Amino acid sequence: MYAKIKNGQVLKAPYDISDLFSECPEAKNKGCDIVALFNESEFKKQEGSEVVFVEIEPFPEFDSKTVRPTGNLDVKLSNNKWIATYVFREHTQEELSAMMAATNQQVAP
Repeated sequence: MYAKIKNGQVLKAPYDISDLFSECPEAKNKGCDIVALFNESEFKKQEGSEVVFVEIEPFPEFDSKTVRPTGNLDVKLSNNKWIATYVFREHTQEELSAMMAATNQQVAP
């Protein structure tokens, strides 16, 4: 995965080849090394941002009774590498109530 970064802040993640071609039309037909194409572009020089490779951490084990994945990734710099981790959120009270009701319904004779 790739991300667009400026001054250590994530501007867009994921950042893909269609984003590159939208911002840097001159990059079309010059290959597919997204990092090199963006970082050598006039747009990069004007904007002062860069495109970096982001390593995605493995999907972690989690307790589905208390949290659920949001579908989003949190991208940050760690030990001089850009890392993406999965974002989870706690279940709402409504979701917990629905899960309890479903469990009770399955157990009822």
